Amino acid sequence: MAIVSGYKNKNGTELLRRTPILTPDNPREQRIQRIKDRVIEISNPTKPRRRCSINRARIITKSYKETEGEPTVIRRAKAFYKVLTEIPIFIADEQLLVGESSAYFRCGELYPDTDIFKGGKLKEELDFLPTRDAEPMIITEGDKREYLEEIVPYWSGKSDW
Repeated sequence: MAIVSGYKNKNGTELLRRTPILTPDNPREQRIQRIKDRVIEISNPTKPRRRCSINRARIITKSYKETEGEPTVIRRAKAFYKVLTEIPIFIADEQLLVGESSAYFRCGELYPDTDIFKGGKLKEELDFLPTRDAEPMIITEGDKREYLEEIVPYWSGKSDW
């Protein structure tokens, strides 16, 4: 069957294709098509809907502040535990296998503890996240402010790796 729609980047290269479901009266295929449509819609580079979250960055930073002076391996373990127990759990509609690495569907998390640029490059890129060519994302002004004012200063000049 033919392509019914697609998305193109600024150069006109087709990025994503949407093909119709094979058997419209099959409930399983209808569910798969709805999930596929959500992924395509949120991944549309011409209108970013993917979200950038600081949940992980907030949890990791809080844990590292609480464990100052402890051995690095212990700090990493405690931070990892905090992420696993405190990050919000997202379960998408109609999914049979569940789990995401963040609190939102196809969301990007920031990793200040492993940022090899020590907050520099990422700090500059926050304003360009919604308009960049590769995987544009939306970050709220509140999250951006918190990241720049509270998280980046703590990690400035240090990285856990």
